[in-house]
Amino acid sequence: MHTFVIALVLVFAACQQGHDASPPPPPPPVKHDAAPPSFSRDIAPVLAKHCTSKDCHGEDPGTDFTLDMRMGSAYKQLVNVPAEMGETHLVRVRPGDPQNSMLVHKLTGRLGRKEGKRMPIDDDTGEPLNPSPLPPGFADLVIAWIAAGAPDN
Repeated sequence: MHTFVIALVLVFAACQQGHDASPPPPPPPVKHDAAPPSFSRDIAPVLAKHCTSKDCHGEDPGTDFTLDMRMGSAYKQLVNVPAEMGETHLVRVRPGDPQNSMLVHKLTGRLGRKEGKRMPIDDDTGEPLNPSPLPPGFADLVIAWIAAGAPDN
């Protein structure tokens, strides 16, 4: 009987130790914020600030291109508009297809033949600004917006 009591105490102690252990932490909350970046809030202001100076993509663009990146004009000038240079299959922004959007090529520097230079460029030298004045992650933001269908939001 004494052996039975000792065994019972050991089983009880083992069970109690398992119950004293803290439960595993809950999993992190799942983010359901799948809203794409906003063109009017996140993208257009950056393009207007960094791409419309002097004779670039503003009021008086250069003779080599006709792209107007000012607020109010940029969206209709970018989305589903054929690129004026480079590969003939590219459009400035092809909704849902960042890899075949000239804007992505220009922002990332993944340029093909006759696609010009990485943007933005220096007004005086015509060379890509290094370091780029664009906010960190801006190209990724543009890619996410295009991948989401380039909504006019």
